[in-house]
Amino acid sequence: MNRFVNKSEIYFVIAFGIECVSKIIGMGFIIDKGSYLRDPWNWLDFMVVISSLLTEIPAMKSFSGMRTFRLMRPLRSLTTMPSMKILISTLL
Repeated sequence: MNRFVNKSEIYFVIAFGIECVSKIIGMGFIIDKGSYLRDPWNWLDFMVVISSLLTEIPAMKSFSGMRTFRLMRPLRSLTTMPSMKILISTLL
């Protein structure tokens, strides 16, 4: 089971990376009003994608602090529903 999780990791990194890049292309990165990094929820998305990409570098695999950000992936997917955004914001 652990081997399966490790092997499938790269596919999730690619999928989240493609989603992040497509949102950046569609919305703009930071300059325009309504751009990608103007929304705090996209900050979470961006940090998860960057930390996931960094953990794919062989020298960074043993750095456990980067792996902690990957725990934010489920939280990131819950934020797509407006009612869950309100609930998570309240909890935080």
